[in-house]
Amino acid sequence: MGLAAFFSAVTRLGPKYVVVTDGARGAFAGSQSEIQFAPALPAHVVGTAGAGDAFAATFTTYVVLGSPSELALRAAAINSAAVVGHIDTQTGLLRRQELDRRLASPETLGIRRWTV
Repeated sequence: MGLAAFFSAVTRLGPKYVVVTDGARGAFAGSQSEIQFAPALPAHVVGTAGAGDAFAATFTTYVVLGSPSELALRAAAINSAAVVGHIDTQTGLLRRQELDRRLASPETLGIRRWTV
């Protein structure tokens, strides 16, 4: 099953978004109408523990607070990149204010989109 078929099948079960992370290669967010891809940010990796949790929590928080999925995906990529720079799971977590500051930076990654 391809990624588009996977997102379509899972979103038909009820969730508005489905997220698939792929480590250093980036992450996908899919809905019934489109797939978005965020490349991973360059990071000095000390440990990967907590990166997926940071990604999921950040994406979910931004969506629940009413942000578009593209912004949520970018914020999640930024936060998970910050976490892998530390050996533990919490030291690198960014607060909302810092995430918003980094999201406003012109160096912030772009999102690729495909209509399904």
